[in-house]
Amino acid sequence: MRAKLVNENINDLLKPKSEEDIVGELNYLTQEEKNKKLFNAAKEGNKEAIKLLISVGVNLNAKNKNGETALMKASVNGNEDIVKLLIKIGADINAKNKYGSTALMYASANNYKEMVDLLKRYGAKDVNESLNNILKPKSEEEIYKNIEENIKIENEEDATKYLSAGIKIKLLPLVKYSVENGAKILDYYGSNSSGKLWVAYNTDNSEPIQDIIIYLIQNINIKKLFIKNSEFRQYLIYKTLYMGMEKVMKWILKNYEIYITKYDISFILYNEWPTSMWKNYDKVKEFFKNWHIKKLKKDES
Repeated sequence: MRAKLVNENINDLLKPKSEEDIVGELNYLTQEEKNKKLFNAAKEGNKEAIKLLISVGVNLNAKNKNGETALMKASVNGNEDIVKLLIKIGADINAKNKYGSTALMYASANNYKEMVDLLKRYGAKDVNESLNNILKPKSEEEIYKNIEENIKIENEEDATKYLSAGIKIKLLPLVKYSVENGAKILDYYGSNSSGKLWVAYNTDNSEPIQDIIIYLIQNINIKKLFIKNSEFRQYLIYKTLYMGMEKVMKWILKNYEIYITKYDISFILYNEWPTSMWKNYDKVKEFFKNWHIKKLKKDES
């Protein structure tokens, strides 16, 4: 009998039997089986099934292998009645899946505007709105303090998500807070490496972004990389040059010029690179050339 119940759809359970019989049969299921039926009921929009499952002790905030909850399933399907029911009986409206997404993000990604408004009315937290509230004070210290008070980072994924947000809105205190809490800056090292450092480089060459890049470079053991990884060293300098980042270039040359080899300089200055359209590119290239000339004279003396 139990094996049969496991394979039955929750809708089939409801059709031919009394509520008492259904509850009795649901009680034979394991917690995991009850949770699976909750996901199906939320996805299919079956309010009565959800109520019955709650009566037999289903875990309302149970997660599947992707970290999704029943509320997320209902949100992604645009079912407002089920979302209201789940929230009213205790679903965690700000629960996150394994990738850091919430029910609000699910609804927003599917352009369910009414669902987004509904979730916000019930207390769903919007990352961008939270950041706007954090930004109200003017000093960097106040902003950092507000970030600590308002943003909870539980794991590397959370930290990296907020690092992305900090780069996007050019907010150095949020970048610092994310890195201090374990955000991943680079995936591996070299010209083909990926990670948030290169996301910052590809944003623009404004001063706030350059400040963020300098901070990120300081937090990836740059000295070790400069000494041991010529590919990374050359790409970093080339990227700085190409993007016209004068402040970053001056910082690199001031702090790490002793690790830059003649081959690096030749590789950067005399290779055929794509033409940069970024403001200050010519200025930074000229600065680098002049630095090179001074270095040659210094080495000769």
